[in-house]
Amino acid sequence: MNTRLGSYLLFTFAVGLASMCAMSNAQVFPTRPIRMVVAYAPGGAVDAVARKLGTALGEILDQPVVIDNRPGASGNIGGEYVSKAPADGYTLLFAPSTLLANPLVVKGKPPFDVHRDLEAISLVASGPMLMLVPADGPKTLGDFVKEARAKPGSFNFGTGGYGSAPHLAAAQFKLRAGLNEVPTLLYKGTAPALIDLIGGQLSAMIEPTLTAIPQVRAGKLRALAITGSKRDPLFPEVPTFEEAGFADMQFSTWYGIWCPSGAPEAVKQRLAQAQKTVLDSQAFRDWLKQQGYQATPLSGAAFGAFLHNEEMRYERIVRESGIQPQ
Repeated sequence: MNTRLGSYLLFTFAVGLASMCAMSNAQVFPTRPIRMVVAYAPGGAVDAVARKLGTALGEILDQPVVIDNRPGASGNIGGEYVSKAPADGYTLLFAPSTLLANPLVVKGKPPFDVHRDLEAISLVASGPMLMLVPADGPKTLGDFVKEARAKPGSFNFGTGGYGSAPHLAAAQFKLRAGLNEVPTLLYKGTAPALIDLIGGQLSAMIEPTLTAIPQVRAGKLRALAITGSKRDPLFPEVPTFEEAGFADMQFSTWYGIWCPSGAPEAVKQRLAQAQKTVLDSQAFRDWLKQQGYQATPLSGAAFGAFLHNEEMRYERIVRESGIQPQ
């Protein structure tokens, strides 16, 4: 056997062995519990979806998926923790759109680079958001805008996350409605902001349906409009922003899964497939629907394209609305 042929056969054997090892790793993964980091406090919409998904994923993967809440810095604390974890698929990040907006709205260099230090695995779910006012507040979106334009100093918006989808949606709405003089107050979480909204210390918030549903149904808050292109079956009486006269409000709140960069491709594929199995189940889809969400199982290039488009949109909103890094 000549040297060239021998080298070729050795190379072919090595490639085949590597492929077999990768397949083997994918088949046995996971062999121990998986930690899914949620970069927000328990009790909010992000945490609720993560816990429901984690339970279902654990059943598919035959290993527990443990939720690890690491709130703070608009999600940066949890994101940084995952970015520095071993790239073996056993530490995941469950995060909303804020992960992409943080570099645009956080003062100073973020502690990690979402494109360099993390890899997107899959999109999980998405859903519209409601503009909420106190129960005794304006009855229509038109009334709210009219009153706020007349007395901007008497109105305000609240948000539980700087750079979150609700925050950016509120900024976009204020821009379209000519309400830039109306301030947006930052809270340390959605729960205290909702308390102040119910109590009348806040004039309005834009919130995911999951956290809005209980308060609206209890009569503590009123929904004036919903983002997206059509009305939601859970709130058929609530018009879209476009129906109320304000276009370009096709916002959604969405959630995805990331892992540290460098994780084996076979492991990432195993995780994406397990998640798709969960999202294809009627029981999980029904649960999401009850919260005002829909399953959106995107992975690979499709998820990457989605993230790119969202990031470009956030950059435009931050620039046009004059949001300053904090």
